[in-house]
Amino acid sequence: MAGTSGGLKRFYYVFGALVLAGAVWLWLAARAPGSADEVEAPAISEPIASDGFTGYSKGSADAPVEVVEYSDFQCPYCAQLAVVQFPDIERRLIATGRVRWTFRDFPLEIHSHARLASRAAQCAGEQGRFWEMHDALLWRQREWANLRSVRSKFEAYARELGVDRRAFSDCIQSSKYDGRVQASFEEGRSRGVSGTPTLFVNGTKVNAPPTADELVRIVDSIAPLQ
Repeated sequence: MAGTSGGLKRFYYVFGALVLAGAVWLWLAARAPGSADEVEAPAISEPIASDGFTGYSKGSADAPVEVVEYSDFQCPYCAQLAVVQFPDIERRLIATGRVRWTFRDFPLEIHSHARLASRAAQCAGEQGRFWEMHDALLWRQREWANLRSVRSKFEAYARELGVDRRAFSDCIQSSKYDGRVQASFEEGRSRGVSGTPTLFVNGTKVNAPPTADELVRIVDSIAPLQ
C-alpha cells in the first residue's frame, strides 16, 4: 500500500506539473507579440455602404507613414495591441507626426458581439467620440466579451463618455452603420485580411502585429529621422 500511495503521489505531482506547464504556455501564447485571431470571417449579407467612408484616423494627414489596422473589438489580440502597444505607438509615432493611424472594422463571425461593438463605436463616432469608445471597448473587453447581452453595457460606456444617451440608444438599435462596417470588412477581405489585428504599413501587409519597438524600426526604415 505504501508503494502504491507513493506511486499515486508521483502521478499527481507529474500531472499537476503538466497542467501548470500547459496553463503557462497558453498564457504566454495569448500574449505573444505576433498573435492574432486567424479564423477567416465569411461574407455577411449586409448592404454595402456607399458613403465613401474610409475609417477613423488619428495623426497628421502629412505623416510620411500610414498604418491601416483591421480590427475586431471582441478579439483579445486586438485588445492586447490597444492596451499594451498602442499607447507607446501613439506617443512615439503618431503624436510626433511620423504616422497616421486608421482604424478599419473587421468583425469576425467567431465573436458574437463584434458587429454590435463596431456599431457602438460608429454611433459614438457620430458624436465625435469614436476613439473614446474604441478605447473603452478594447480596454474593458473582459467586462463584456462573455456576456449574453451587451447593449446595456455599451450604452453605459457611452454615458460615461458624455455621449447623448437618447441619440446613442436610437443609433445602436438601428442598422444605419451596418453597411459601413460591412464595406470595411469587404475591403479587408479584398486585401487578404483573414485574422485580426492585421496592419498595413504604407500599403504593405505586416505578417504579424509588431510591437511598438518593431514598428518604430519599420517607420525608421521608410522615413528616417533627419
